[in-house]
Amino acid sequence: MHATHLSEMRYFLMTWNPDSQGTELSLDEARRHLKKYPRFETSWSSGNRMNLPPGSRLYFLRQGLSERGIVASGYSIEPPVPEPHWNEEKYRKGRLSPEVRCELDFVMAPHKPFPRKQLNHSPFLGMHWDAESSGTEIPRKIGVALDLAWERHLKVRLDVEINAEIAHARFWGKPDPKIERDAVEIVTKLMKAEGWKVHSVEKLRIGYDLHCTKPRRELHVEVKGSSALIPTFTLTRNEFRRAQIDKNWKLYVVTHLRTDKEMIHEWHGSELDKCFTLEPLSYAVTPKVSKGKRRVP
Repeated sequence: MHATHLSEMRYFLMTWNPDSQGTELSLDEARRHLKKYPRFETSWSSGNRMNLPPGSRLYFLRQGLSERGIVASGYSIEPPVPEPHWNEEKYRKGRLSPEVRCELDFVMAPHKPFPRKQLNHSPFLGMHWDAESSGTEIPRKIGVALDLAWERHLKVRLDVEINAEIAHARFWGKPDPKIERDAVEIVTKLMKAEGWKVHSVEKLRIGYDLHCTKPRRELHVEVKGSSALIPTFTLTRNEFRRAQIDKNWKLYVVTHLRTDKEMIHEWHGSELDKCFTLEPLSYAVTPKVSKGKRRVP
């Protein structure tokens, strides 16, 4: 996962036309790879754009005469650099084209895109979706809406059992206990595979879930789970305080739960302010003075 502050996330549209470009084959390779692994690394033309920062969200739009629509998503991992042009004629002339290194997280079959025609309606209005080249920036508000629409599209294709029962765990709100249990189980297996002795302290409510030890090493692991693409979750006041004062505290977030593409992200407590937007969801309100005006109904 790339340490991009969520409030600063930028979105870009990457395009290609299979009638004139040979990119279909590389996406087939990516789709096969993603059946076994969580990410597929590749390079993609960014058109004329050189200002495309690492950690940007990328959506890949298939153009052409048929099956038009978004078929892949990912993140940029390096800024664009000039490379030999993908067009054979321009390549022979020595032309260069900016290419961005990226990681794809989902690739759909060409005949199952998020349809281009749906982008003609709210909340996607205000974006030029028929750009001739890659690198057009998607307004953030539209990008966030596209995240949600893409997620729904993927869930229909990936696992029809992901439904309203766990939908409330995708973003803000009370965590789904089943999702949380699955996440703890996955992280526990990971830690044991890495040689840690793992002891659950969830019932103690001390600001983390797993007490992990190795010779002369100790980790206090807080686990969060989400069926969403984006790691969005809630922290209790106790968990947040622990992250601030405990140098051994570490956060593990399991995303894409209930799919075949589960991913584990990790952050140290000192990284929370840099990597996330932290907003209070509620306040405990107590009076500062013992006396006040009272009104009897």
